[in-house]
Amino acid sequence: MALGVTNRPYRQALSWDWPPAYDAYLIDLQSGERERVLQDLQAVPQLSPTGAYLAWWDREARDWKGLNTDTQERMTLSASIPHAVHDHRHDVPYPAGPYGLAGWTEGDAQVLLYDEHDVWAVNPDRPGDARAVTDGVGRTNDLRLRPVSLTDDRDPAAWGDWPNPVTPHRGAGHAAPLGLPR
Repeated sequence: MALGVTNRPYRQALSWDWPPAYDAYLIDLQSGERERVLQDLQAVPQLSPTGAYLAWWDREARDWKGLNTDTQERMTLSASIPHAVHDHRHDVPYPAGPYGLAGWTEGDAQVLLYDEHDVWAVNPDRPGDARAVTDGVGRTNDLRLRPVSLTDDRDPAAWGDWPNPVTPHRGAGHAAPLGLPR
């Protein structure tokens, strides 16, 4: 399965509408069949590594949304994250963007989403059970914890980039264990 994205139906609106809109298609790589599954999104959706889910930012709702590609069931991935997942310092005349999506754990078991300070693991089949894999350390210490991959031989979830949102300082450090499935 592949994901196809186009803004063709919305190109004229680009002169007055921002951000641009997109339609998303699931494409069967065997048959070449395509099915439009999302329409008029103001974000480019992301296909999970196994192709089981789509995730995208909903600017109007200020939430991460998801779609099970087999059942077409939609979910709000960020529903149980108790902090804003959108940039609350956003000060331009269109809806705020997200702090980000870090990626997926093995087998698409969890999607990793950011709030301003911490990283949250959300099972797309049970989005009401989000948990902070950084245990709230970022919020407590006014840091932004983000996983980074240093090299292929290190666990990317165990290392973090820690910018301070108030000062120009940043640091990196080992944050194991994050409690992510291996």
